[in-house]
Amino acid sequence: MNNKMAVNNEFPEFVKGQKLFITLKDNRSLEGTFSRSNSVRKAIILTNVSFIPHHGTPFEQLEFKHAEILQIASLEEENHMINTADQAVAPSSPITKQDGVLYEKVKETVKDLVFVNQIDGAFSEMVRTIERVDCVAVTGEGSNQGRFGHITVLGVATNSTVFLVDIVNLGSTVFKAAGSFLKKTLESNRILKVVHNCSLLSDCLKHKYSINLRNVFDTHACHFIVVKNSSGHPPSSANFEDLVSIYLNLPKAVCETQVADLDRWRRRPLEEGLAEAAAWKVALLRKLKPRLDDALYGPFDSLCKTYLNTVRSLDDDLQVRIALTRQDKFPQEMQSLNGTL
Repeated sequence: MNNKMAVNNEFPEFVKGQKLFITLKDNRSLEGTFSRSNSVRKAIILTNVSFIPHHGTPFEQLEFKHAEILQIASLEEENHMINTADQAVAPSSPITKQDGVLYEKVKETVKDLVFVNQIDGAFSEMVRTIERVDCVAVTGEGSNQGRFGHITVLGVATNSTVFLVDIVNLGSTVFKAAGSFLKKTLESNRILKVVHNCSLLSDCLKHKYSINLRNVFDTHACHFIVVKNSSGHPPSSANFEDLVSIYLNLPKAVCETQVADLDRWRRRPLEEGLAEAAAWKVALLRKLKPRLDDALYGPFDSLCKTYLNTVRSLDDDLQVRIALTRQDKFPQEMQSLNGTL
């Protein structure tokens, strides 16, 4: 199959068993396994279909008509998204093989999420896991109201494990359990906390739970710097779903949790799918960190490599002596750079 799938009359030529990610025109997203196309009905038939975020048992088989589908992407090969709208649109946000692997890893992590609603073995497992790492992602459902809200579910994710702490059942005392472990983690200067737009979470933790959030890598702030450095113009806004699309190359639907209002997050037991939605969000947040690091520090790393080779790659001693007289000057290679880094 070509790297870029061509759209024919209705659908690209998929291979039976190929895993696909589909975005529908009603903004729902799903994944499934290609079974066959029906040219008469202008439809595609998938098996083992799961809507995103994942919850419940996958559908054994579903049919989707061409008119319902906005985009199709392969999770297995380096193929571009296909836009099936009547007006041809340039493919965007391709899911490459690397992105597909990341997606599958996050899905497995979410499937094995640990829900902590008692000070028991699950809480102890969380303590042991976090003690072994120096970076976690943190989310707080309900914290988007700052000091006027309450955290209902605190999400904490390492690279391989997601913990959801039920603040509704455990109350604020959970932050004091095990020698105030969670409070100390959130205030720790050793453990880096990856947070998206930490201002309201910080306000909520401070005024509701007397916790001073420290040592934060804010993905919202990092994106601002990356865009400003690369374009010269700061972005006016960007939500979490935007960053997932830009840096992880995944459809925004994989992390959309705004569908549930705060009252639904307060109900116990949690409605089906809410825990999985929260887990997807914090797991993807943790995966954003290395991608944003690359975007932020990549140009700087490239310049450092330029410096390493500027003189040592010279074969002419005269050129080396000239370089000795220009130590305070920026390398010629930098002088030719256009725009900002």
